[in-house]
Amino acid sequence: MEIFNFKRNHYDRIVHFSFGFLLAYPMREMFLNWLRFPVWVAWVLPLEITLSISAFYELIEWAVADVFFQAQGDAYLGTQGDVWDAQKDIFLATIGAVLATSVVSSIKKLFDVR
Repeated sequence: MEIFNFKRNHYDRIVHFSFGFLLAYPMREMFLNWLRFPVWVAWVLPLEITLSISAFYELIEWAVADVFFQAQGDAYLGTQGDVWDAQKDIFLATIGAVLATSVVSSIKKLFDVR
């Protein structure tokens, strides 16, 4: 990361964005094709599930750090001095899911496919 002169390692942020981006499409297809949900539900549920799983993960990560690694604290969590790290991670996962579902919905609408 020294090449780009970043003050922190953004690998964590890329992983959270990728989590939302790569999980949203399979969830959308599952809700549409297997469970036969309406299209709007198949668009909203992946976003809500991604947001929920991301928030739950951050809560578990915080609880583990608080219970088992009290001395290491921020070093274990990998916040790298950013007090809003957990919120940014959740936001990036949600943005990834929004982008994936929007792109897929647009392509399917463009080609008139369900």
